[in-house]
Amino acid sequence: MNTSSAPAGHSDPSAGPYPGPATPVLVNRRLRPDADPAGLSVFGDARWNLSPAIFEDHYTTMTIGFGRVPRPFVPAAKHYVWAELNTGTPPVLKHARMTRLAVYSHMVVARRVRTFLSWLEARGVERLADVTSAHYDGFVADLLESAYSHSDRVDIVNVVRRMWVFRELLPPPVRLPEPVPWGGQDSRALLGRSPRGRRIENRTPRIAAETMEPLLAWALRFAEDFSGDIIAALQEVRPFHGQRGADRRTRYPHRSGKGPHGGLYRDITALIERLRAGGRPLPGRVNPRGEIELDWPQLARLMDTAPHGVQISPHRVLFAQSGLPIVNGAHLDHPVSGLLGGRPWLEAIDYHQVEQLTRVLVGACAVVICYLSGARVGEVLSLRRGCIDYDPASRLWLMHGRKWKGARDSHGAKMPEGQIREHPWVVAEPVARAVGALEQMHASDLLFSAVVLGKKPSGRDRAKSTAEIGETITEFIDWVNAYCRARGRRDTIPADPGGAITPSRFRRTLAWFICRRPRGLVACALQYAHLHVQMTLGYSGTYASGFPDEMALEQWLTRLEDLEDAERRLQAGEHVSGPAADAYRARVTGGTGRFAGRVIRSGRQARSVLANPALQIYPGEAMTCVFDPSTALCQMQEDRRQDADTADASGTPDLADCRPGCRNLARTDRDMRHIHRQAERLRLLVDDHLSPPIRLDRERRQLDHLNQIIAEHGQVTARKKPTT
Repeated sequence: MNTSSAPAGHSDPSAGPYPGPATPVLVNRRLRPDADPAGLSVFGDARWNLSPAIFEDHYTTMTIGFGRVPRPFVPAAKHYVWAELNTGTPPVLKHARMTRLAVYSHMVVARRVRTFLSWLEARGVERLADVTSAHYDGFVADLLESAYSHSDRVDIVNVVRRMWVFRELLPPPVRLPEPVPWGGQDSRALLGRSPRGRRIENRTPRIAAETMEPLLAWALRFAEDFSGDIIAALQEVRPFHGQRGADRRTRYPHRSGKGPHGGLYRDITALIERLRAGGRPLPGRVNPRGEIELDWPQLARLMDTAPHGVQISPHRVLFAQSGLPIVNGAHLDHPVSGLLGGRPWLEAIDYHQVEQLTRVLVGACAVVICYLSGARVGEVLSLRRGCIDYDPASRLWLMHGRKWKGARDSHGAKMPEGQIREHPWVVAEPVARAVGALEQMHASDLLFSAVVLGKKPSGRDRAKSTAEIGETITEFIDWVNAYCRARGRRDTIPADPGGAITPSRFRRTLAWFICRRPRGLVACALQYAHLHVQMTLGYSGTYASGFPDEMALEQWLTRLEDLEDAERRLQAGEHVSGPAADAYRARVTGGTGRFAGRVIRSGRQARSVLANPALQIYPGEAMTCVFDPSTALCQMQEDRRQDADTADASGTPDLADCRPGCRNLARTDRDMRHIHRQAERLRLLVDDHLSPPIRLDRERRQLDHLNQIIAEHGQVTARKKPTT
């Protein structure tokens, strides 16, 4: 890995002399291995390219421009940003945690600096040395009246404070005055606390179930059933891209022969015979008059030659005399094998469809990997070839990759190159198949390469950006809906109430589904409960993954909603029976009042609050668990106890292993409706005297048990009825 070396006298801005016009901008930053030293920006440039020091593969070119900075302040802005970029250990600022900023953060810093400098220029200030305390106070007053959000105001004030603390590292003409701005007050004292509400908030909207379920179903179809056809079509058309006439003449010199029986004449004859043998038509297109004519460019591609040579008179006659029909479309040789409802999902794949179908498949694979892994978007987009591994001992699919969030060096600064995850993500098998499909689509080391079909653009091979993969997912959804409309299918992907499906929304959506629908189906019989076990108890369940925090926050919201609903039903006269009925009423009554307004700022805090006994109520099917781990029968087996540091803590019940005699059971009126339905079904089976005796005896005993539960609940109901 390359590390830029500073010219003599420029290793650190505090050492002096200060940077000159030819001083590299990234003089003290680690550079990418593929960075071109000759193309690095220098201090005198009007725009600085920071990309050589950004290691995240999904980031596009990032630059800082000084064209919009007020002209008198351009040297000050440049010297300050350069010092921020290249000072290894920032100076100490009172009441602030000063760490070295990530390279891409300096784009925001430059914008915040420009805000302050533009404000000064508008008030006739042309030198930083002339800034007074009145200017500082006026700036904050105007900032409070501006349209900036509270967090933006905090960032702007902190940048001004950082400019002051860096003053000793800057040339004297571009320093702020010696008196500390605002008398040393921090942003909280100047701007107040954040006006955000006290209830827990996650600003990332989850994807509605009505949208997510068909979206995932179609994504799995593409990744598992249709990908083979698209990849085969992609391989078939790839030779047609990026070729030039000179290349053809070099590789096929026999085609320069003239005469009616030259090389091209023989190629046309061979093509016609190949199409006739396969029962295929000639490719056609609709001309401006609405008539179908031969698609000359496609015919030229099939023979790897120039279109004008195919259209000369002797060659046109060969096609006319062939007797082959002409259809609208340039169908490829590959026969479609993927099925949908027992029939091929497409009649044929057209040459002109391949580029779009390639993007659609990439979008489908992105949905599968982002959603079913729970990984962050940047981590997914930076995945590389060979990232999937199968562990036969644990029978788990493992996805290896690099992380950036939380990757810091011994000084607390962000590590620009990130870190290889110590523990891989544990994923479902469809994720492995989606990764395999991407690996077959191109030769790039990056799974989500920015270029899959066509020539590689100039510059480094990079992954799709977050915005680009979002557009690709949108194109996938649009294609599916157009496909459904054209074929009269009803399984379209509805628009989501939260807006566009951006990849950052998948993590929260998965956490919500696991918490709210632990037994729900994820299309194609994938169970959320299975994913829950993999993602929270497997390797990716460590706090380094961040996913347990998402889970804890969603569990907190779920428990509060369940508690509020239970209290509302109790107040409406709902009856409760079972050994834990009294404990249920005690925990539910006033429960929402005890927790309303609780500030939850992190997943760790949510996990701590979740341990409160008042929240240990778990609605199940035909019963409610009022959980007490000391008496819970599902906890009695030692091998069920999990490590306390995992996301699925030992203090939670196993609703799939609920035992009839457990003292934690309570039954509400809503639970009893399930029991009545079960009893009715068993009565029909018991009345069938043709059933085998062993089965009949088992069903009769089950029915007797349910009748006893119904009778006990009826006694509670009778005691609660008012007397007349």
